[in-house]
Amino acid sequence: YDTFAEDLHKLIRHLELREFALVGFSMGGGEVARYIGKYGSKGVSKAVFISAVVNAQNEDLGKIEDLVIDAAAGRIAYAVLSFGGFLGMGDKYFAIPWNAFHFNLAEKRVVLNLDKKQLENAPGFDKDNWPNMADSTWGTSIYKHYGYAPYWEDVSGKKSTATKTAA
Repeated sequence: YDTFAEDLHKLIRHLELREFALVGFSMGGGEVARYIGKYGSKGVSKAVFISAVVNAQNEDLGKIEDLVIDAAAGRIAYAVLSFGGFLGMGDKYFAIPWNAFHFNLAEKRVVLNLDKKQLENAPGFDKDNWPNMADSTWGTSIYKHYGYAPYWEDVSGKKSTATKTAA
């Protein structure tokens, strides 16, 4: 774990990011702090330390397990949410468009405006059997399921691909 902050710094420099948010959950919160401690806050527009994902009714919707980065576009494509299991067993994973999440910094929570039933009926996958997240047809269906237009379908016609981050 001692190279996460350094690896992140290299990626940020490679992508030439000028303004970015650092989001940490669980051990990731320590990595956000380590990054800022080692490299400073230049370019960091926000530093977020997350504890839980809830909906507008304050119901627990699980936790963010991973982020899927679209390296070509220089952005987060999806957050992978785990939900439905008990003590980490039987969880179902869901790729949720990143822009569907809102951050409540005062309460250190992530808010996803989604009813628990909607999440239970959403397309999901097993943690050991991920879909091809670079498949734009699959991605379009996910974005549309949650009521968002895919960011890669812009007016310029430029397409991007998404890749899973290392866990």
